[in-house]
Amino acid sequence: MAPQFRLSELNTMDVSAFVEALGNIVEFFPVLAAAIHPKRPFASREHLLAEAHRVMDALPFEGESQTRNFLLKRYTYYIYIFN
Repeated sequence: MAPQFRLSELNTMDVSAFVEALGNIVEFFPVLAAAIHPKRPFASREHLLAEAHRVMDALPFEGESQTRNFLLKRYTYYIYIFN
């Protein structure tokens, strides 16, 4: 079973706890979790995902859009976040 977190928990975590919790947000990519940590507090799960999309959009790799969409589509299989 995938880890489950309340948004209120994520919003109060320090960076190391946040990265530990969300390090597998997409295919064990803890840099993504570290990059969205400063964007807290998140108003909703969708807000957290939007910040993850922004970081992924900024990544400089070939086929970025296709890869980003594939990875973020799989997001819910790794981490479940509840408001």
